[in-house]
Amino acid sequence: MSDKQVPVKLQTFMYFIFKHLTNTQDLDEFLEECDITADEYLEIEEWFRNLGINLLSP
Repeated sequence: MSDKQVPVKLQTFMYFIFKHLTNTQDLDEFLEECDITADEYLEIEEWFRNLGINLLSP
């Protein structure tokens, strides 16, 4: 991981991306379209969580 700090508004940005996504499409369908399994999403979610960014759970 780099020494760069997480941008101040990144959590807000990610929140609204996922909020918009879930208002327009089911998260499970989106992950399927992206060819991302539930386990892979959990890995991605954990990576963001380590940066202090909380994503939505499927």
